[in-house]
Amino acid sequence: MAIISLISTVLVLSCSKDSDEEETSKTVKQLVGKWVVDAPASFKTIEFTETGIYIIVGQTANEIVVGTFSVDGKRITLANYAEIEGVSVSGNAATFKIALDVAPQEFVEYKAVKAASPITDTERSRLVSASTWKVISVEYVLEDYNGDGIVNNEDYDAEGFADIQEQATGSSVLFTKAGTYLILFPIGSEQLYQLGSWKWKDANEEVISYTQTPDDDAEWRNGSIYTLSESELIYRQAAFLFYLKH
Repeated sequence: MAIISLISTVLVLSCSKDSDEEETSKTVKQLVGKWVVDAPASFKTIEFTETGIYIIVGQTANEIVVGTFSVDGKRITLANYAEIEGVSVSGNAATFKIALDVAPQEFVEYKAVKAASPITDTERSRLVSASTWKVISVEYVLEDYNGDGIVNNEDYDAEGFADIQEQATGSSVLFTKAGTYLILFPIGSEQLYQLGSWKWKDANEEVISYTQTPDDDAEWRNGSIYTLSESELIYRQAAFLFYLKH
């Protein structure tokens, strides 16, 4: 009887663990994307990526919070920012309660609608957005290029390029399925970030158009893709060639 009882306990614990993991997986799958939050929230959108990053944009474009999140069942922890519970998703509509990491911690319920994505679900879109990219190196291409403008060899600025190379190398780049373009720069023990938008320039999906701010009137720039695979992305913006890997 003791053996049967022990086996029963193990089965119950195993089923409970499997159920929790299924609930967590379901919650993550439902939440991935950009959500537009109803007023009077202090933030305008909250985005969850498949790579475990959350991006919050406030009511003005310069109010941005970026971090990692973890999910336990229907409870979500936004690292160093807030806790979310009571998640309920129905199609493109959701309700959830958020409590900021300040005392006293009080949960406030919000409603949100999932924003339509400008990114077509294609193989190249999935390759670009599948994971966070790391900038391995940057090169200056000493040849004419008729892309964002003609770049001539005499325009080469060695000191300026060295600054760009130092800043970009080692940074992390994320193209989300919701059309967000995010760069994380490691500066000492901190991380600075640059947030904008991205989309394919046309149906050929060989040129990425992107902005460097989330403003509606931000300038769009172009980056021509030279190589795109599951582990490598090489693209060129003006005279700069960026090498990225997973």
